[in-house]
Amino acid sequence: MSTTLSENFLAVRSRSQHDILTQLGHGLKKQAEENRKNLLPIIETIFFCGRQEVPLRDTDDSGPINMSEVLPFKNDGNFRALLRMKAKCGDAALRAHMETSPANALYTSPKIQNELITLCGKIIQRKIVENVNSSSCFSVLADEATDISRTAHISLCVKYVGHDTSGVPILKEDFVDFVPVYDLTGKALASTILNSLRGHGFDLNLLRGQGYDGAASMSGHLNGVQAFIRQTAPKALKRASEETEFIKIFLKSLSLLKITNVEMALPPITGRQRQRSNVPSATPEEYYRRNVYLPLLVDFENQLRDRFNAHNKVVVGLNTLLPKFCASASLSDIDDAVQFYLGDIPSANVIEAEFTLWVNKCCQIEEKNRPACALQALEMCSRDFFPNIHSLLSILATLPVSTSTPERTFSTLRRLKSYLRNHMNNDRLTGLALLSIHRELQVTPEQVFTEFRKLPRRKNFLK
Repeated sequence: MSTTLSENFLAVRSRSQHDILTQLGHGLKKQAEENRKNLLPIIETIFFCGRQEVPLRDTDDSGPINMSEVLPFKNDGNFRALLRMKAKCGDAALRAHMETSPANALYTSPKIQNELITLCGKIIQRKIVENVNSSSCFSVLADEATDISRTAHISLCVKYVGHDTSGVPILKEDFVDFVPVYDLTGKALASTILNSLRGHGFDLNLLRGQGYDGAASMSGHLNGVQAFIRQTAPKALKRASEETEFIKIFLKSLSLLKITNVEMALPPITGRQRQRSNVPSATPEEYYRRNVYLPLLVDFENQLRDRFNAHNKVVVGLNTLLPKFCASASLSDIDDAVQFYLGDIPSANVIEAEFTLWVNKCCQIEEKNRPACALQALEMCSRDFFPNIHSLLSILATLPVSTSTPERTFSTLRRLKSYLRNHMNNDRLTGLALLSIHRELQVTPEQVFTEFRKLPRRKNFLK
C-alpha cells in the first residue's frame, strides 16, 4: 500500500497524473457539460411551442417519456411528443437522457416547463426595460379584459422612442406583462400598474404619458387611474378620450331634460334615408352620438384641440416644434411646454437661440417636404446640435394616441388561455405571451440555460 501511495505521489509531482481534487473537478465539469447538452434541446422545444403558440401539455404530462415505436395510450402533449420525435430523428444525447435519467431528473415536468417559460419571459422583459430606461422618456399603455376563467387582467405596455440598427429613430410600443387584478377601483388599478412598473425596473422618473380606454375607473380626472398615477409622476399626461367627453355632454343633456320634464326619445326616422342626419340608431344615446357629437368633432378643429383638456397649451406648444408648423412660430408659442418640461431639457438657458436655429433649419426645407410628425422631425434633429428640441420632440412622439397595442394583446391572451387551458398560472401565461408577441427580440437557449443553472438543482449545471 505504501509503495502504491508513493508512486501516486511521485506521479502527481511530475505532472504525469492529476491529483484527486483536479480529477474530481474534471469529472464535475464533464458531468455539467453533459447535463447542459441534455437541457438545451428541452429549452429549444419550449421556444418552438412558445413562438408558434403551440399548447405544450395534455392529459398525461408527467413521468418518463416513452421512446418506443408504439405511441402512448394517452395523449401526453405536444411538448413531450416533440421531444420524442427529436430523439428519434437523431439526437442521440437527448435519447440517452430520456432513457437513462431518473424520472425526477428528466427536466420535462410541468414545474420545470413553467420555470423555463418564466425565465424566457424575464429575459425578454429585461431587454425591454433596458431599452426604455436608455431612452429619454416613455408612456404607459394599459387596458383591462377578462379571460376564460373570469380573471381580470391588465395588459401593460410601454411606448418609447427606440432606434433601428442604422440609428434611425423608431416608435416602439412593447407589451410587458399580463397583471391579474381583483379590485377594479381607480386607486387599486393605479397601484397595480405602478407596482408592476417598479417591479420590472422601469424608471418612473421618465414616465411622461398615460393611455387608457374611456372607462371612468381608468380615465376619471378625480378617482381614475390617471389621476392617481399623476400623483407619482406629475408630468405623465393622459391621452384624452372622446368617449369620456361625449358621456359628460350626454349626462348634462339628460339633467336638462329632467328640469324641463321632457322625455328623451329617438326622432322619427323615415323608411328611406335621404339625409346624413338620418343614420339608423337603436337608442337615443347612439343617435345623438352618431348624428350630433361625432360630426362636431370632425367639423370643428377646436374640438380636436380640446382632447388634451387642461394641457392643451403644453401639447400645442410641442406640436409647434414640428417643421411643418414652426416656420411662423415664436418662442412664446412653446413657452408653456418649455416651462412644463423644464427638468427634461438639458440646457434651458440656450433654448431661445436653439429654437431660432431650429426654425431656420426647417425653413430651408421646401414647405411641402417639411415633416409633420414627431418621428420624422426627430430624424432630422441632431441631439448634439439641438439637445433641447430633441428632448421635447421625443416627449411629443412618446405621448400615447390610442390603446390599440394593449387591445391586440388580448387576442394572444384568448389563444393561449382557452377553455381547454383555463387554469394556466400567470407567470406561464405572460412568458408564453412574450415569446409569441416579441418575435423580434432574440432569446437564445444559452441565455435561458445561464439563468436556469443559477437556481438550486439536483443535477450539476456548473461550468
